[in-house]
Amino acid sequence: TDNHLFYTLCVVDCVWCAVVGTRKNEVRFLDAGGLFALLDVLEVAPLLLKRQIIGCLADLMQYRKAAKLFVQWNSQVTMKGGLKILLELWQSEQDTSGSTGKDGVIRDLARPLNPQEFSPDPNEMSLGDGRPESRSSDGSMQSSRASMKIKQARSFGDMAAASTMSRSKTALITRGGTAAGAVSPAKGATVGKSEFGSSLVDRQDSRAKIYAVLRCIGFECQEALTIAERQQMELVKLYPTAAELETWIQVQVNLESRNLRPIAADMKWIEDSISERKDNASRVQGLQRKLADELRDEELAGLNRFYEDIRSRAQFRKASLGKDEGDGGLANSQGADDDGFSSGDGF
Repeated sequence: TDNHLFYTLCVVDCVWCAVVGTRKNEVRFLDAGGLFALLDVLEVAPLLLKRQIIGCLADLMQYRKAAKLFVQWNSQVTMKGGLKILLELWQSEQDTSGSTGKDGVIRDLARPLNPQEFSPDPNEMSLGDGRPESRSSDGSMQSSRASMKIKQARSFGDMAAASTMSRSKTALITRGGTAAGAVSPAKGATVGKSEFGSSLVDRQDSRAKIYAVLRCIGFECQEALTIAERQQMELVKLYPTAAELETWIQVQVNLESRNLRPIAADMKWIEDSISERKDNASRVQGLQRKLADELRDEELAGLNRFYEDIRSRAQFRKASLGKDEGDGGLANSQGADDDGFSSGDGF
């Protein structure tokens, strides 16, 4: 229920404020099994609580003993380790942002974490396995400029509408009454808070916290990772570089939208920074495609083994049926011979 969720949020916030950051409290918290309790809750908690726990863990992992205990934890329900739980949460954040395709490969090299919104081409969707091809850097730059202008217009319209609504609500509250057909101030305020809270939760991104935790415990995992998890791990390692790349591109887009031309040295610095980070993103994209091809080959091999097993069973069944028919025919012929001998002896 909501009461349990708020209570758990308060407990996690208390641990974050009163325990994390003080070495003596951290030692007693770890000795009492507090870290394992947090991880047990993390596995089954809703998304809002998961993001809160991840933030607390990111600060707690600065203590090396906590990082060692994190690696030792395994779920009592699914027997998964902490790293797999974090990668699942990372995958959900990736699905929300739409930064990777169905094959787990980065869509936009210019924006590996938060790609620009675009409608996939139906022709591209019909090719191959139905996955849209990644856009080129030039196309992403053009689309980013256009979407930047659209976003500016939308943000201006939203701000104007919000300011108008706030002024109208303030006027209603000041007069102490409501207009005809309008909701009461208390009810209107409650709806506004709930909508603001839900939109705030949707805008939160825990990928930076996940990277902070994995950087402390190490990117090497003792348990075997699936190909999809290995693809996500490559992008986790790229997170700082990808965030810097998107920031540099946003700076470049803002300069162009305001018709500002930096000096030659600064322009070269911006272009070199973008080019270097794009090369790193391209390398990770190549690794992800290689892993996707490996996964596809494994699926085809498994499918071929399945069909071969069906064929071998069919052949074995056919051979056994033929053998049974042969044994039945031989038995019938022997019975006929026996009948002939017996009739001759009687004659």
